[in-house]
Amino acid sequence: MAINKEVESRLRQFKRNAKVTIWRTTTPTPGGVFDPEKTGTNGIVIEDMRIEFEIERNLTKNPNTCDVTITNLSEASRAEFSRKPLLINLEAGYDGINRLMFVGDLHYAASEQKGTDWSTLLQMGDGDRIHHSAKVSKSYNGTVTAKQVLRDICKSFGQDLPANVEVATDLDVRLEGGTISFGRVRDELTSILAPYGYSWSFQNGKVQILKDTEANRNGVFVISEETGMIGTPEFGSTPRSGKPPHMTVNMFLFPEILPGSRVKVISKALADGNIFKVISTKHRGDTHAGDWFTTLEIKPL
Repeated sequence: MAINKEVESRLRQFKRNAKVTIWRTTTPTPGGVFDPEKTGTNGIVIEDMRIEFEIERNLTKNPNTCDVTITNLSEASRAEFSRKPLLINLEAGYDGINRLMFVGDLHYAASEQKGTDWSTLLQMGDGDRIHHSAKVSKSYNGTVTAKQVLRDICKSFGQDLPANVEVATDLDVRLEGGTISFGRVRDELTSILAPYGYSWSFQNGKVQILKDTEANRNGVFVISEETGMIGTPEFGSTPRSGKPPHMTVNMFLFPEILPGSRVKVISKALADGNIFKVISTKHRGDTHAGDWFTTLEIKPL
């Protein structure tokens, strides 16, 4: 995204800040999950340094990704990334106030000396360990509902079934007797949900389950020039199905908006009052210069 003088001027009005917190555990819970709230004494905080990041989120089952580059970490801090498993929180914001950007499992780390500086690259996946390692093994003698099977799958990796799924009546359908849920969690979730039109993803470590025509119910985010929108929404090509095209919205860093969120866009290019579902988000930031932006792909609900 091109940065014009007006955008540069607005960026200079705020002091950027970011923080990386590393969490470690030696006793994972079932499914290979570890919870930072249970390992608070093990947290290592990195801040007041140059931190660059690029985050890509969507609604697919493949883990959302985050790349973080930290400049001039100490040798001891660089060594911390060689001992996995690690869960990493990235926070960023303005004027000393940090907001959660990403929670993910570290799957790659490398440090490189460039002149007099050290550059450390961290690559994380949201729900990465659950996606690749978590398994479920459960059999049912009598009839059982799809919802109960889903509840047990989520329990196998230490989470509750999302509230919107708990009240979904179409998942109260009874399955055949002798049902078995066995194998990788990622495959079992897909197998149970796909026939009913649902898909799943991990958003900041929590499983999210939605239909294509459904958005989460955590309120509606208003997007306008006053809340940080840059320029006007850009329309994509019309899908072959004849449905309304997706749109792209650029704005200043806004980490709270996740794929599946509902947004209301206030712009001269759009009729007032339309509600959209967020399909994907991209966040790019550098505490010292350049990017500090969020890009949303949205579609009408």
